[in-house]
Order: sequence, then structure tokens, then C-alpha cells
Amino acid sequence: MGSHVCRKQIVRWMWRWSVCPVAVSSGHMPFCSTQQEPHQANPSHTSQVTHSPGNQLTLCSLLEMGFSESQAKEMHEGAMKSRGKHVPSVLTALLLLGLNPSSILKIMQKCPEVYSLKGADLQQHIDHLRKMGLVEGSLQRMISRYPEVMLLSVKRVNMVSRLLREKCLFTIHQVTDILRDSPEVLEEDLAKLEYKFQYAYFRMGVRQPEMVKAKLFRLSLSELRCRHCFLERRGLYQTPDKKGQTLILNPPLKDILCVSKETYLTQVAMATAEEFHVFRKLMAREQEAEGREDPLILVVRNLSTGSLQRMISRYPEVMLLSVKRVNMVSRLLREKCLFTIHQVTDILRDSPEVLEEDLAKLEYKFQYAYFRMGVRQPEMVKAKLFRLSLSELRCRHCFLERRGLYQTPDKKGQTLILNPPLKDILCVSKETYLTQVAMGTAEEFHVFRKLMAREQEAEGREDEYSIDEELGEDKDDDDDNGLHRKKRHWNTGYKKDRK
Repeated sequence: MGSHVCRKQIVRWMWRWSVCPVAVSSGHMPFCSTQQEPHQANPSHTSQVTHSPGNQLTLCSLLEMGFSESQAKEMHEGAMKSRGKHVPSVLTALLLLGLNPSSILKIMQKCPEVYSLKGADLQQHIDHLRKMGLVEGSLQRMISRYPEVMLLSVKRVNMVSRLLREKCLFTIHQVTDILRDSPEVLEEDLAKLEYKFQYAYFRMGVRQPEMVKAKLFRLSLSELRCRHCFLERRGLYQTPDKKGQTLILNPPLKDILCVSKETYLTQVAMATAEEFHVFRKLMAREQEAEGREDPLILVVRNLSTGSLQRMISRYPEVMLLSVKRVNMVSRLLREKCLFTIHQVTDILRDSPEVLEEDLAKLEYKFQYAYFRMGVRQPEMVKAKLFRLSLSELRCRHCFLERRGLYQTPDKKGQTLILNPPLKDILCVSKETYLTQVAMGTAEEFHVFRKLMAREQEAEGREDEYSIDEELGEDKDDDDDNGLHRKKRHWNTGYKKDRK
């Protein structure tokens, strides 16, 4: 109903512009009446306005749009300061969206850069957000709350959406809810955004639906860590085990994040503001110390003499690697895969070849074991996961899965069958795996390996084509080419895994 009234106002405004052009004196923009006679205006000036009514913004036109006198004056002053050339078309697009004049004025006050937009570009952004599932009501609420979203390119929105779907495994509807409730996520650094998800998933044991319900991405990473660790060190929060169970009852995520600091302290943490203030300072010092300390020093410090000798004897190429490379792998295992320092040490001791592996493949191997197989970090270390190639890992797992001998755990970590331990799948020879775990023959496994290779090859071609189609218009952009190559690599076989 509101958008219908706005459309009628816009049609009436455009018609009056063509019938009743307004004379504009130098220095100010007078209010005008619709009863003003056309012959009172200067003929030459009138012809200029009549030919380009959309390029002029007058107080009269703002009044015709439905703004009050005070709102029209404020809007006109803002337009003059920004020197926007397409303000009428921008206002038209916002009115057609169903926003009332008061809401439009608040948007312009929050984000004056909107004055400088082109109406066609703004309409393109709005149409793209609609395609992403933001329906009427949600779209208006999102723009009113965070008008900066209208300044972002379609490419940037696609990048964030793709990260949330492909790396964080949110569904399409969950991504829509995140963008609606936390639109500021569109301007966040992608690495920090992914790490925030991983922190909530691995460290706090929270699943995607609960993250969306608690509006996780509204809070900064430092605030999330601070509130979680404060509860953890007071014995009020515990990371769930691989079955999703805890010895205590953890408070819901929304009770931790969706409340004010005072409510959080009094009802959840049961502490005073002074205690929380001191803890926040200690946390800042700890993080600062962690940032200064070299990851390589932490790893080497935990390697005993015997472990270091065994590591070098088994993989002497480790002595040829740069300190920077070792730091990069160690940091990825700690920050993205959330292994502890001792676990990273054990990985480097037992699987030093991991130091030369491609970082994207390394991270994907971890995510495959965690998400698809439901295996937690301690079991990965014990089974020496990183010794095996990704293709061998997938082949052994999928062979069991298709024979009905392995099942991905549900969100509570439960399965209808008893899965074999990871070490019995990976830490044995092919013959032992086939006879004692898979109960199959070498011929069956050989045929299955060929079928898997064909499936992955077909999926790789399909994903490459779809990415080329999505990113074809941006191929000249170097940054986008990098993203294209990365996504092509990540998507190979990934859609099949998600099924």
C-alpha cells in the first residue's frame, strides 16, 4: 500500500515537472506552488528545466515527493553540499523501494555518500539484493539500518555470500538472514569473517542455525572471544566433545551475544563490571604476547631432541624450508584449524611433509575430515591425518560410506551405525584396510577408485564452467582472477562432498 502511494507521488511529481517548471534564482531555491503560471518564468530558463527535469533538485520537487518543509530544506542542503548530480533519480529509486520521506532523510544523514550515487547503479544494487532472497520488508529494514550497503559493488556482495556458503557451509536462506540482520558483514575482512565463524564452530561448539539466531556476525571477534573466555575461565562454559556433549549446561549463544553488557554480567556471567574490565585487559595482554611470539619458536620449544632428530631423519627436506614457510603452515594449523600448540608440534613431528603442502589443500583436507567425516582435532592427530593425500582420504572414506560402513554424524555427533576409528581407516596398509575395515576386494576398490576419478574430473569441469560464467565480466581484474583460480580449486569435488 505504501509503495503504491509512493509511485503515485512520483508520477504526479514527474508530470508537474513537465507542466510546471520552476524558475530558480541564483543563490537560493524558492518554494513553489503548483498554481504558479508557466509564463511567469523566464522562457529560456524554462526550456532548460523542461528538457532536463531529472537533473535539477528543487525544494518544490522535494515537497511534491512528500517531504515536509523542514525535511525538504535539510535534504536540499545535503544535496548541495555533496554536489550530487543524480539526486532526483536516487530519491525516486528509494521511494519506489517503499521507503517514506522520513526514512530516506535518516538514510541520507547516516550516509551522505548516497547523494553521489547514480539512480541506475542504486537500482542495480537493489535488484541484486532481491535476487539474493531479500524480500520486501527485509530489504527496507536492511538499507535503513546500514545504508552503506548501497555503496558496495555487486562483486563484493557476491564474494561475501560465496564465502558464507562455501567455506562456512551456511544455506542460502541462512546467508539471506545474515545479510538482513548483520549487513555490516559485507564490509568485514574475509579472513577475519571466516576466522570468526571457525572460532564459534570449533572453540564454542556452536552450529550454523544457532549462529544465525544469535546474530553472531554483529559482534566483533575480540568481544566474542572476551565474553566466551570469561565464561570458560569461570567454569560456566565448556567446549563440547566430539559427540556434542558437555559436563555442564552451556548458556545459549543468544544469551551471551544478544544482550547488553550489564545483562550479560548479571544474568549469565554472574560477575561485576570491575572483574570483566580486569579480565579484558588481561586478554588484550595475552593476545599481544601471542602476536609477538614467533610460532616457530613455540613449535621448536615443544619438540624434544629425539622428536626433532626423528623429524629430520624422516624428512630431511625440512631443513631447506624457510622460517617464513614454517610459520605460515603453523599459523594456519593454529588459527584456521584451531589445533593447540602441542597438537601442531605432533603434526609437524609425525607428518613433516605437511610443510610443503599447498595451504588451500591443507585447509580443505582438515575441513573434509571435520565436516564430512565428523572427526575432531585430537583424533586427526592420533590418526596422522596429514600423512595421507586428499584423494586417498576421500577414496577410503567414500568407499566405506557407499558400502554403508560409515555415516557422517548429525549435529549432536550421533550416528545410526558404529563408524570405524579414523586410525583404522588411515594408519593401515591397503590390504588391511580392505580385509578388516571395508570388507571388500582389491578389484572392487580399484574399480571404485576409477569411478571416483571420473566423478571428480566431471565435477571439476562443471564447476570451472559455472565459475567462468559468474566471473566472466570481471576477468580483466587481477584480484578477481585470483579469486577465480582459488574457487575453481576449492569447488572441485566440493559440491559432491556437501551432499
